[in-house]
Amino acid sequence: QAYFKNSGKENPMDREERARQNFFKGYNCSQSVVLAFSDLVDLSEKQLLRASAPLGGGLGRMREVCGAVSGMCM
Repeated sequence: QAYFKNSGKENPMDREERARQNFFKGYNCSQSVVLAFSDLVDLSEKQLLRASAPLGGGLGRMREVCGAVSGMCM
């Protein structure tokens, strides 16, 4: 089963701007990136937010792995 939806053609800078706006809304760095791509996966925004919450500020706020990178990998 494919989890990714067809994204079509779009400007990558739109994703960057979505992530930035999500961060300004108060989401952590991981959540901001994950939500910017939420339309590409077959999961709800609520599920994505819960799954990415512990990754903000590095894994468990340990400041080891960047939360934005972790969000990108998700």
